[in-house]
Amino acid sequence: QSEKTDDDQRWDYLVSEKELDQIKKHIHRAERARGLRDHKYRLPPQKSPREILSPKTFTLEHEKTETIQRRPRAKTKQHQLAWLQEQMQRHRERMIRGRELAEQRKHKRDAQKLAAQAPPVLKPQARKEEVKEFEQITGYPLIQPRWEAPIEVTVLREKSRESNVKKPLRRQLLRMPPFLRSQLENKIKSF
Repeated sequence: QSEKTDDDQRWDYLVSEKELDQIKKHIHRAERARGLRDHKYRLPPQKSPREILSPKTFTLEHEKTETIQRRPRAKTKQHQLAWLQEQMQRHRERMIRGRELAEQRKHKRDAQKLAAQAPPVLKPQARKEEVKEFEQITGYPLIQPRWEAPIEVTVLREKSRESNVKKPLRRQLLRMPPFLRSQLENKIKSF
């Protein structure tokens, strides 16, 4: 074995030489893949597809300076805000124009439909004379005097306009239980 320093000997019991070699190889492969430290394995700079496809044209130097158009590299925030506002304004105008065109088309369609249809013939509406009808209803009060003839009350009432007046079924009417009847009779006697 080769001579090792004190630091190496201290760590020998933790990792075997075989494992250390594997770790070093792994680190070497990772560096080579990333192209960090090993200059041998770095890829040469590749040309972009534009440079490969476009043919180079040679011009005179004084012509070059005339044809070059320089554009500002970074737009300021003011320019960006102005551009955004302009885009928003154009969008609003397009939306308004679109709504107007849609409304015009709708009006044209409605006009064509109305022209195609014959105007409806309006019948003269005959006025219905409202005649109030009255009916006489005879009613009997619940409490009647015992020794005299029963009291009748006649009421003149306007007839209801509804033809379907619901009349209660006889089955639904409740009969008076006998104990209540006797109590009422006792109260009437006392009057």
